[in-house]
Amino acid sequence: MNRVTSDEFQKKFASYKAKAHREAVVITSHGQDDVVLISADEYNRLSQLDLKALYAHELPEAVIEEPGTVPIPEETHKFDDEYHHT
Repeated sequence: MNRVTSDEFQKKFASYKAKAHREAVVITSHGQDDVVLISADEYNRLSQLDLKALYAHELPEAVIEEPGTVPIPEETHKFDDEYHHT
């Protein structure tokens, strides 16, 4: 990841724009990270990763069933007495 001051970024915009197509460019202001320049393709990819809240009835069946497929580690049995099944 490239890190550049805002002044340097303004002077060499074309160069950093080209670099942003390969990796993120962090632009700093007063010694602190301020903004990050990334390609439109990378932005779109990241946007697709945004989480959407769902109601339980909207969850895919595989997600609902998944917790039952995970093996319970043996060391957790020491807590069995803390679970009160009614």
